Amino acid sequence: MALMTRIALVAIYMIGTVVAVFSMEADGGGSWGEICLVVSVLLGIGTGDFRFAPLSLLAIPIAIPFGYPDDVAGDPVFPVWVAATYYAAVSSTLTVLAAFARQAVESRLRRRHAPRDST
Repeated sequence: MALMTRIALVAIYMIGTVVAVFSMEADGGGSWGEICLVVSVLLGIGTGDFRFAPLSLLAIPIAIPFGYPDDVAGDPVFPVWVAATYYAAVSSTLTVLAAFARQAVESRLRRRHAPRDST
């Protein structure tokens, strides 16, 4: 069951990453930050494993084909992959913090429910 849960969480994370990249392309100031927050914390807390943090680096090659975002004002803009590097950094950090938070809570709960010696 745990393996299937991890696979589902990774799939949700990757779908969220693709949606965030599309959001970056459509509107640079769009909702990709909120998407990053939700999927990264979900992955970290759901798996409790900080080794999933490098998954966020996949946002960069996903974003490369998009080129430059749509900008109706005509202001100079950076390519979408630049925003994806920020996404990767923030997402990795959030995933690691959430995983360590879960591990800390589980450790505290295990100590609290551990049988005590009455010697």
